[in-house]
Amino acid sequence: MKALDELEVKVDCVIVAGAHDEFKRMKLENMKKFMNDKPIIVDVRGMFNGEEAKRKGFYYKTL
Repeated sequence: MKALDELEVKVDCVIVAGAHDEFKRMKLENMKKFMNDKPIIVDVRGMFNGEEAKRKGFYYKTL
């Protein structure tokens, strides 16, 4: 994701509110690279596997 390649800080939380193709292609491992030590995902669309996210160290919630 082009915007994330230029991100100069780490984030605590990612809120996935739209099922954009860029999010569909993104793997949890890639997302974790730009997040702090206790990464949080709020997955409004349910695009990610919650159990996998938890195994990989994310605090994961979906609606």
